Amino acid sequence: MKMKKIILSCSFIRIFVQNSFAQDSAQSQPSQLLNSYYDIKNALVAGKVDSTSIRAGEFLQILNAIDYKVISEGNANALLKDAGAIF
Repeated sequence: MKMKKIILSCSFIRIFVQNSFAQDSAQSQPSQLLNSYYDIKNALVAGKVDSTSIRAGEFLQILNAIDYKVISEGNANALLKDAGAIF
């Protein structure tokens, strides 16, 4: 059940990050967030629970520093909630 929640959370993260990344690919914040998301995904695929948690923590740090002009506050809050469930 927990793994399903993690996978579902990552799916939402992917959607939000891709939408933000597509809006302005010249900015580094969305690319950092996307790279961090891929790190979470790769750790999940590899079945590395500890690494997944560490990567989710890194994702949260990047997300907390992101400008709301890059990602809306509502989307950022949804990502914080989903990534927090993994962390």
